[in-house]
Amino acid sequence: CGGCHLEGGTGDPPEVPDLTADVDRLVLAPGGRAYLAQVPGSAQAPFSDDKLAGVLNYIVREFNPELVDFAPFTGEEIAGYRGTTLLDPLSARKQILGP
Repeated sequence: CGGCHLEGGTGDPPEVPDLTADVDRLVLAPGGRAYLAQVPGSAQAPFSDDKLAGVLNYIVREFNPELVDFAPFTGEEIAGYRGTTLLDPLSARKQILGP
């Protein structure tokens, strides 16, 4: 994730969103969980579905420790999403979160 979103997750808005500001909204929004698994860096990551679930769980908890309604990702859930890679993640993100 750090390759695009930088080590602290701040990204380079608007091209690379700030994870520290939006990942909590994404994980709770309809379609947001799939989005997080389908962005190119996630969908094409060279590790297992279980490992990606762990990475996404870490990101959510690291940047949003107060988020109480978060159900952790599972490898099975990730496997269901990962077959699709978003070709235009920024447009997909706008559809989920709005402008």
